[in-house]
Amino acid sequence: MYICPICGHREEEEKSCPVCGVMLVEAEVSPAAETVAVEIVEDMEEDAGFDEELSLPVSKEYKPHPETSPSQPSTTPLGKPSSTAVSPRWVLVIRHKKEVLQEIPLAGELVVGRFSRSTGPVDVDLTGLPGAEFVSRRHMRLFVENGQVFVEDLGSTNGVYVNRVRITQPTPVGPEDRIRVGVLFFRIRPA
Repeated sequence: MYICPICGHREEEEKSCPVCGVMLVEAEVSPAAETVAVEIVEDMEEDAGFDEELSLPVSKEYKPHPETSPSQPSTTPLGKPSSTAVSPRWVLVIRHKKEVLQEIPLAGELVVGRFSRSTGPVDVDLTGLPGAEFVSRRHMRLFVENGQVFVEDLGSTNGVYVNRVRITQPTPVGPEDRIRVGVLFFRIRPA
């Protein structure tokens, strides 16, 4: 029996959680855990404030990994605009629980992940955020094509979920869609 350390989901053979995408650990589980797992995932989504207005102010300045952009001051925002040549039509909103961590303009493409010396910087560095241990170095890519935003899993270990479904190919998303990587939630909204 395997259990998810994040949401408590149980699986007999799976090595990664189909609910939240993290690696499962081997464990003995009581029969009540199945009900608890569903409640935890629903609570995660409720805690992310998906039914509330998305234009909340950014609650704090995020400091990326110091080597992500060593020439810039430590108050550099979490992400950088995806393009200076194109006026952004979309904004990527990153949340943990009900807290908006950052809003980042999305005009062309953003690669989301964690800084690594071996792979270099990413456009949106999640290093140091809650649940960053479940984020791959190059986890997902968001890009705009013909005015439509797409999200793509870049071969991450724990997956990218759109509306609770793990994606395996570039998937169109809109403001109503919930994108999840581990315990972090993402949404897009018009700029």
